[in-house]
Amino acid sequence: MADTVTLTIDGQTVTVEAGATILEAAAGIGIEIPVFCNHPKLEPIGACRQCLVEVEGMPKPIASCCTPAAEGMIVHTKTPTVRQMWEANLEFLLINHPLDCPICDRGGECPLQDNTFAYGPRDSRFEYAKRKYAKPVRLSDRILLDRERCIQCFRCVRFQKEIADEPDIQMFSRGYYDYIDTAPGREFESQFSGNTIELCPVGALTSAVFRFRARPWEIKSAESVCVNCGVGCNIRIDARNYREVVRFLSRENPDVDDGWLCDRGRFDS
Repeated sequence: MADTVTLTIDGQTVTVEAGATILEAAAGIGIEIPVFCNHPKLEPIGACRQCLVEVEGMPKPIASCCTPAAEGMIVHTKTPTVRQMWEANLEFLLINHPLDCPICDRGGECPLQDNTFAYGPRDSRFEYAKRKYAKPVRLSDRILLDRERCIQCFRCVRFQKEIADEPDIQMFSRGYYDYIDTAPGREFESQFSGNTIELCPVGALTSAVFRFRARPWEIKSAESVCVNCGVGCNIRIDARNYREVVRFLSRENPDVDDGWLCDRGRFDS
């Protein structure tokens, strides 16, 4: 089998390694395709359907995040059909999503917010009451869940299963009634649970330590190294206007920590 494949995306020719997805190929030449469920360190599952594209010869649109690029493939991301699908998908995601951006911890650094501004509808046609859940749901002393915000991207569930190897949280029920939770009587006990906060694209999972303490535009950041053990994980220290340290985030260093941070470094530093 050939080591590379060459395809065309929106008129641009690109050569990628065999096995790369259409999404990865597009990113390599600067073409943005909106995503929610996809993450470069997690196995693709095509759950959110936001990344649909048209491929010549295919009978219907396909999810670019989990479709391997093929030799001679011709992909379109800018056709009216594709843009209408992106807009419609965002409209559906927003039907029950609360309009609480001004108080959401993710507001200002939110993929859902960014994609809605870039590709979403200008207004909502939904005229009925949004679904309501009691909130926040306490998954542990450190992790709180706002079920109204969750878009069922499965990032948190997949991280716990694939990376942390501690499947403490799962998706329960089906369809419209899907929700994230722990097993009855159990807590989210993983020592890497805080990574799910960073992975969540919509602010459904929030930090009990950081919740309501600062807005992203108030934060000044500095690069540092965690001192809680000898591993030396790279971290980002966020302070509110340089006066108060409000959170610690992971910082990419594949040779040391692969971009993840344990709860001791995240919450106890």
